[in-house]
Amino acid sequence: MKRYEYQGVEIKVNTWSKKPKEDVLDVMNEYGYLGWRFVAFEPSIKKSESQKVVKLIFEREIPKSEF
Repeated sequence: MKRYEYQGVEIKVNTWSKKPKEDVLDVMNEYGYLGWRFVAFEPSIKKSESQKVVKLIFEREIPKSEF
């Protein structure tokens, strides 16, 4: 049976423009290059009154040798 591990990456959102402060595709490509697969997007989480983030969720298979 395959096993997976998951990684959540938070990206800060500009409070005025409501747009991510980083290029989301660049982050996705960086994690993809490292063997992670993008699986989900969690929009605009309020961390505090002045800070919001979006969360990208990635997964990758755990090799059987690491079980």
